[in-house]
Order: sequence, then structure tokens, then C-alpha cells
Amino acid sequence: MKPLMKYWIFFVVLISSASSNFDLENCDNCEEHILLSTGYLLSQTPTINPNSKAKIHFQNSYLTISGFKNNIFYPKINFSAQISKNLMLSSKVFSFQFDDETPQILGAGVQYYFGTNDDTLNNLFIVQRTDIKGLEHFFLSSINIELKKWVELKNFHFRYGAGSMFIKTSIFRISNDIQRKKGQLNYFEIDCLYKNYFLDLGFGLKLSNQIISLSINLCKEIF
Repeated sequence: MKPLMKYWIFFVVLISSASSNFDLENCDNCEEHILLSTGYLLSQTPTINPNSKAKIHFQNSYLTISGFKNNIFYPKINFSAQISKNLMLSSKVFSFQFDDETPQILGAGVQYYFGTNDDTLNNLFIVQRTDIKGLEHFFLSSINIELKKWVELKNFHFRYGAGSMFIKTSIFRISNDIQRKKGQLNYFEIDCLYKNYFLDLGFGLKLSNQIISLSINLCKEIF
């Protein structure tokens, strides 16, 4: 319990010190890029060891995204519950502070494992929706659909595949008008997960024709 408490304090400090750039009013020709980058941030899905026997999983991640001017690491927190052998439900509810804003991240997703038989469930279909609220300039909702595959190599697990992200935004203008926009971005993603005694350590790379993101993932089996 003590190591878990130390770990909790560690990532809370990192989240509280995070800063970001979601300002649509003070940028030149960067509105679309900020919106797509925000959706890219929300579209990250939890990486869960496919051989794990645990029912509840916790994952804390930090991402850096090329679409933002300040390429710092942004936080991401996920809780996942295994409903059956091939079905996993995930959720994310957290907040982080920057400047005078405190955006809230709310999301839920489904991960469905399938294969040629019950012993080789190494294919993965993911659907996830995530919203970001509390920003001064806009509200954004992201839905992503992914098809991925797990490959095991000794103590390492690799997850790779393709996905599509669909965003809907409501932009709050100075004139008090609300402008609504939609967008889509396709991407390829690869994750690496290393099984450790206390924590699973992972790294991820996500590529599209406009944005690149890198992530560090720390995964813990609760029970």
C-alpha cells in the first residue's frame, strides 16, 4: 500500500504542474490544428496486458503532442474493468490545471478481443468517446474507432494497428456566438508494454499525416 501511495502523490504533482495551449483567440491560422491536437490527446486508449488475470486496471500516462506549441507532457488517467475474457470497459475522469483554466476530461470506451479461437484473442477492436470541458474558448467531443493486434516477444508485448478519430467542437466567439465544427483524422499507432513486478511500463507512438504523439504509460493491476 505504501508504494502505491507514493506513486499516487507522484502523478498528482505532475498533473497539477501541467500547462497547455488551448487558446484559439491569440493564434494565427492555428485553430484547426489546436482542435485536432486536442482530439488527438483525448483519443489515446489504455494499454492493458493481454495476459493479465486482474479484473481492475489503472493506467497513468503522459503524452507529448507535436500539434501544440509547448511540447510538454500532458496527463491521462484510465481505469479499466474486465467484464469477460474478451471484453474490457474503460473510463477516464480527471482534471488538470493550467493558467486560470481547469479542464475536465470525461470518457468511456469498450475493448473487444477476438481471434481464431478462445486461446488466441490477440486481435482488438476499440470504440471510445471522450469529452473535454471547462475550457474558455471551446468544448470538444472525440470518438475514435481502432483495430489493433497484440504480438508477444519474451517479456515485451507490442500492440499495433490503425484508427480514425472524429471530433465535434463548439467554439465560443467574442461576439457570444457559438460556432460548431467537425473534423476527422486517421492514424497508425504502436505501443510497447514491459511486464514488471509492481508496474507495467509502456511506451507509445501515434502517427498521422498532421500530428505525432509520444506517450509514457505506467500500468498497475489493482486486483
